[in-house]
Order: sequence, then C-alpha cells, then structure tokens
Amino acid sequence: MKGGTTKKCNGRWKNTWRVITLILIISGLLYPILATTDKVTDRIAEEVPLTMDGMDYMQYAKYPEGDTLMDLSQDHQLIRWMQENISGTPRIIEANVPEYRWGSRISIYTGLPGVIGWNWHQRQQRAINPAEWVFSRVDDVEAFYSTSDLMVAERLIQKYEIDYVVIGQLERSIYPNAGIEKFAGPNDNIFTIVYKEDDTMLLEVK
Repeated sequence: MKGGTTKKCNGRWKNTWRVITLILIISGLLYPILATTDKVTDRIAEEVPLTMDGMDYMQYAKYPEGDTLMDLSQDHQLIRWMQENISGTPRIIEANVPEYRWGSRISIYTGLPGVIGWNWHQRQQRAINPAEWVFSRVDDVEAFYSTSDLMVAERLIQKYEIDYVVIGQLERSIYPNAGIEKFAGPNDNIFTIVYKEDDTMLLEVK
C-alpha cells in the first residue's frame, strides 16, 4: 500500500512541476512579444512617423520642464543649423539638469564638447577626485546662467574657453530671468547672435 501511495505522490509532484515549468516557458516566450509591442507603442509623440532619423521625434514632441512645456522642434532646428554651419569642435555651454532629462541635448546631438555632461556619468568616468571636479563644473554652469553680473559670465567663458552659448527654452525655464536677460543687453563686444528663432538663440563668443 505504502509503495503505491508513494508512487501516486511522486506522480502528482512530477505533474505539478511539469505544469509550473510549462507556465515558465510560455511566460518566457510571451515576454519578447508583449515587451516589444509595448516598447514600439511607447512614443513621445503619436505623430512621429516611422523613420531611421533619431532626431525626427523632436519635430513633433513636447517636453515638460518645471512649469514650461517645451516645444522640442526649436532645439531640433538649432541642432540642424549647428550641424550644417559649425565646423571643427568649438566648446559650448548649455543648461545642466539631472540625468534622464533634457540636459546636454545640444552636445549629445552635435557631438560638440560641452562644459559638463551628465553628472553621474561623468563621475563614473573620472578616477581621480571625480566628485569635486564634476560638481565644480555643475556649479559653474549654474553660476554662468543665473548671475546677472556679466563679468562673472565672462570669467567663466575664459576659464572654459567657451565658443558658443546656448539660450533655449530649457535655459529659460530653469534659470532666473535676470540671469538670462544679461545676454540680451548691449553685449556686442562679447557676443554675436548667430542664430535666433522663437525662444532659442545661439551666441558666438568674440
């Protein structure tokens, strides 16, 4: 009797494990199908066409930053203009924000060197005193755009040998108006506006 009962119990456990294994296999097979579908339909803007152009989405997308809903087509136009009209590798300065937001967008899409990239990525890639070096640059970018004192901005331009200053919706949304307005003053001896469209402009340092 005991032998028959044991065999029945073993048979039940085997069937149970077979069902569990089958469920796991089916789940594993379903994942790439469902995950791919979800990823394909997860779009920043529904109007974006199917394209191999990794920048095309900007022409249709809006991106929230604080109280501002940015129209990314402005950055798209600026980036295209820079790609077509700027040669070499001049240094640029643009807004710095935490990772996985819209920061470093001009540097990323043009390939031009900026004062600072993504904070944590930069610290990961620097072996000697990375935090101090990176945080110092983050603070300098903050000071550059926030100060109303043009002389402070000039010193930072010289320090980092900046060639172009980006003033876009992102800069206007996260830095004080007084800091941004200093670039609109009588600065012909320091800057030349080489690009301007809507809320976006690019200043070349003389």
